[in-house]
Amino acid sequence: MLRTRCVRSPISRKRDGLRILVTRFRGRGLPAARYDAWMPNLGPSERLLGSFQDRGLSWAQFSRRYRNELFLDGPIDKRRFR
Repeated sequence: MLRTRCVRSPISRKRDGLRILVTRFRGRGLPAARYDAWMPNLGPSERLLGSFQDRGLSWAQFSRRYRNELFLDGPIDKRRFR
């Protein structure tokens, strides 16, 4: 079973299982003890995330565009700043 949680939520080693951080940037002040693996290539592009955070996109629009980004071909670094 796959569950999503905020990286800042309380850690429960019995229920959490493997904690994977899915974001392009780890963030300042976020200790590596909060997650087991970091997979920046699975996070949304900076442009997409910024559009959502600025409330320019609804959750449905963000979700659809994010899923599309996950299936794009080519190097992740070239899409990083789209």
